[in-house]
Amino acid sequence: MRIGVRSLLALPVGPPGRHRGVLLFLGREPRHWGGEEVGFLMAFGQQVGISLENAELYRQVLAQLETLEETQTKLIQADRLAALGQFSSAIANEISGPLSTILGYVQSLRARCRPEDEAALTVSEEEALRCNKLLRDLLDFSQPEPANLAEVDVTATLESCLALLQPRFSRANIKVDCHWDPHTVPIAGDFFQLQQAFLHLFLNAIEAMKSGGQLTAGTSGPSADSPWLEVWVKDTGSGIPPEDLSRIDEPFYTTKTGRRMGLGLAICRRIVEAHGGEMIAQSRVGEGSIFTLRLPLRLSPPD
Repeated sequence: MRIGVRSLLALPVGPPGRHRGVLLFLGREPRHWGGEEVGFLMAFGQQVGISLENAELYRQVLAQLETLEETQTKLIQADRLAALGQFSSAIANEISGPLSTILGYVQSLRARCRPEDEAALTVSEEEALRCNKLLRDLLDFSQPEPANLAEVDVTATLESCLALLQPRFSRANIKVDCHWDPHTVPIAGDFFQLQQAFLHLFLNAIEAMKSGGQLTAGTSGPSADSPWLEVWVKDTGSGIPPEDLSRIDEPFYTTKTGRRMGLGLAICRRIVEAHGGEMIAQSRVGEGSIFTLRLPLRLSPPD
């Protein structure tokens, strides 16, 4: 059905010099628009324009506030990490000497202990080694080394990490399944740093599956759709609640379920980001977690 327009009035939206559009008033009958009517409608159009400007300004203010909050959060986190790094370095240097002495005596006693003392000394040695690892993590976190670039075969590096941890997988009753992409190419990176990142991912999976389970590791890419080489590690642990997932790589963060995160994932993320990549975590409570490392073919540190 066609609607005939016999009268039309076009007025600008917004105050003079800041027009944001045009208001059209249409009529089916011929009409003479009086000066008072036109004045009222022009005032209405100006108010509409001002309202649109205010809405846009409000949106911009909200966006700026959100940016400021994000920046403030990052600055606070950076200050905390810097303070934690200095504190960690001091503590690690002070404790490493006495701990090495304790560990040396425990290992010496094990060589000539009575059978009934073997279990206690084994536990003492394992706990001392665990503390020693924490100290190494503290030093790695507080005193990061610059990347020493070379060609790295990621698949071979992953396989070497799994071989190193095979005794721990066996003791923890964890089965390992690997899916390596045959088209994966070497990348430019620091072999020892990447090896450290992969080891932390595997150790995190072991920690998540205290009662045994399945660890699946794989690689994919790069491809025409994605320039990244991806490394993913999946566990069948208890999973991480959604409210904790965004904080798992915070130093020493502990989830409500009592699972200690320590420094492993924080170190892993820092290494990956220093290589110009990113770490992505996905998890479902009761099903397990997947950690994906996305690495570029060439080192491209973030700004």
